[in-house]
Order: sequence, then C-alpha cells, then structure tokens
Amino acid sequence: MKITFERVQPDDLDDFWALYQDAYKQLILDQFGGWDDADQYAAFLRKWKMGGYAKIMMDGRLAGGLWLRFFPTHHEIADIQLYAGMRDRGIGSAIIRQEIKRARANGKPLRLSVLFKNRAYQLYRRLGFEVMGQSTYQYHMEI
Repeated sequence: MKITFERVQPDDLDDFWALYQDAYKQLILDQFGGWDDADQYAAFLRKWKMGGYAKIMMDGRLAGGLWLRFFPTHHEIADIQLYAGMRDRGIGSAIIRQEIKRARANGKPLRLSVLFKNRAYQLYRRLGFEVMGQSTYQYHMEI
C-alpha cells in the first residue's frame, strides 16, 4: 500500500463534493436525522474555499481527502475523508500516525473534532487521542 498526497486543483471541486457526500451523508442522517443537499453543499463550499485540502492517493487512485491546519499552538486535522471502498484498510490510521509524528516533532499537540455518531471516534481513541471537550454535536480531541 503506497499512500501519497497531491495538491487539490480548482477542477477537483466536483470530485471532492462527491467525496464529501460519500463520507458524510449517512453520518449526517444518523446524527441529525436529515440531509439537505443545498445546505450541505453550502457547508462543503465554505470549507473548500478556505483551501488546504490535499488528495489522498493510494496506489495512484484517489482514496480521499485530507485538510490540515497549522497554528502557533497546535496542529489540526480539520478533515479526513475516505471513500467507502477505501475505509478499513489502514489508510486513515497510517495518515493520522504520520500527523501525530509531525506534530510531536514540532513540539505541538495534534487536535481534531469528530461527530458523536462517527465511528472514527473509536479509531482516534485507539491511536491515543483524548477528549478535551465537546460541543453540541461533536467531541474535541487531542494527542
């Protein structure tokens, strides 16, 4: 398994919208009870316009997307998404372990937030993240 990253280009918008739907639609339905395409597309576009996404490539195929942010006080995984067929193959774990190492090498904690109903919460706990707080609908975690 060879994981690489590529810069996102403006013409990747449609692919990343499809990825967003694949990664989040069922989760949003489970947690909030509904999915409105217009609302979700607006939420997606707000994130997209902030920039910083990278393509996650596995063996030359688009496997998902990663959005990292670097602050003076910490690093953050703002979003990590994998297509359904790419989940449960160790890709997300490998990427997160890499980011843990990078944050530690810089002497900073790594933070992320996860919706209450997201099964990735268990992965983050296994990797050593601790809940530092929560909002109305998600945990805020750090390692």
